[in-house]
Amino acid sequence: MPLKKPFIDTNFLPRDVFTYQDEQFYDFVSTCIGHKQADLLKFEEISSAQIYLTCGNVLDILKLESSDLIPFKESLCLKLNNNSFKVLPGVESSFIYLTELLSKKRNEVTNSITQKLNHRASSNIAAATNIATSDNITSSAISTASISTQSQSDIVTHNIVTTPDQHRQLINRAIEEWVLKNKNKFGDQDLKLIQGVDYDIYITVNPNKAVIRCNCGIKATLRHIRNNYQASDQI
Repeated sequence: MPLKKPFIDTNFLPRDVFTYQDEQFYDFVSTCIGHKQADLLKFEEISSAQIYLTCGNVLDILKLESSDLIPFKESLCLKLNNNSFKVLPGVESSFIYLTELLSKKRNEVTNSITQKLNHRASSNIAAATNIATSDNITSSAISTASISTQSQSDIVTHNIVTTPDQHRQLINRAIEEWVLKNKNKFGDQDLKLIQGVDYDIYITVNPNKAVIRCNCGIKATLRHIRNNYQASDQI
């Protein structure tokens, strides 16, 4: 019966393990799987976790005929009667474990960053679409985008629009204006919300409803009420 793949627990790994370089990385490897393995990585100039994960099998170098490799062959391998060397099972398994450990950690870090970016994008989209509750988005005028109530002097009036494309353009313009006004609040001068990348706008043929959908799955519905587009209570 085949052995079950062991559970890989990354909880003990430092959060910044992928920033480790040179001696800090070798100290980590030494603590994790052994100083002999760390010495081999140092000899191979594998100086970080990212480099390690792109190197393939780091034990392949021991197949080469070089006097410089004899100390590593003697410490990591079994010398056979024909003077050839066979990597010890524990050594081979330790590098397999290290690869799986760092690969899993990298995936966790990547997923965490992706979730944070998606949450940030969805929050920005939701806030941008909520402008309809304080500034009417109408078929004849769209107010300057804002999540707080603004004075009448802030309202920007546009020509009467009748087609879904015209409505879509004006909603896009309102979102762009909201982003410009709220960059400082989010502490991000590079903040952008791009249609087709961060969100899409869908307008029914009537058009009595507009849907703004974030690419992370969050959506907001703007309903056509008394000639106005107003945000639905549910996002």
